[in-house]
Amino acid sequence: MLARAEKLEQASLDIAAEAERLNRDLSGIIRVTAPEALMTHIIIPIMMAYRTLHPEVRFENLSAETQVSLERGDADIAFRATDAVVGDTLIARRLPDITWSAYCSIDYVASHGMPERMEDLRNHAIVSFGKEIAHLGFVKWFVSHTSEDKIVATCNSVPNMSGMIRAGVGVGLLWTGSGDPLPDLVRCFPPPSELDTPWWLVASQEAHGLLRVRSFMDFAADKIDEERYGLRKKGEERGGLQ
Repeated sequence: MLARAEKLEQASLDIAAEAERLNRDLSGIIRVTAPEALMTHIIIPIMMAYRTLHPEVRFENLSAETQVSLERGDADIAFRATDAVVGDTLIARRLPDITWSAYCSIDYVASHGMPERMEDLRNHAIVSFGKEIAHLGFVKWFVSHTSEDKIVATCNSVPNMSGMIRAGVGVGLLWTGSGDPLPDLVRCFPPPSELDTPWWLVASQEAHGLLRVRSFMDFAADKIDEERYGLRKKGEERGGLQ
């Protein structure tokens, strides 16, 4: 019985040591970068939910419309809305696609009417994204359905775009998760699948080696898949987004 008790004691000590190590690895700062709209509407609520389970973790938020270098260690995790992740040393997980549609203000509709399909955009004033975002595929596709002489303004972020549309400047693109809740905006038509934008959860190999980073990445990916937040999985029908 003594021998068995000694084994149990050692096992208990080993478990306590492992628990302490895991707690130590989970504690600390996680630096997260993402576009401001996604950070505000999706990522911050996920962070708060994660901290209820792991209050020992602190987050450093870096909102940016341009990509922050993970390889240089400027951030641990990035939520990137991009056609493809560039970087051989990066670890990436694809999330449900971001759905976009055209929006205009209620006042704009009263004065100019509302485009009910993509082809109608050529007859309306357009707010487009500037050079920081203009190279992305979904923006190019949207602009191809407008008239160049109808582009009355450009902006460099989703919050900026939202403000210009709400002011009645013209019709513009918004992520449905940010545009639909605004009572003074109208979604012109269901989100075309051609506007769906790949979204990725990315970390460097070094950051991914930290338990707290892997833990939060798994938690965030599961939460996004569960809650959806106005996102659409690749190949999914658009029925739920009408």
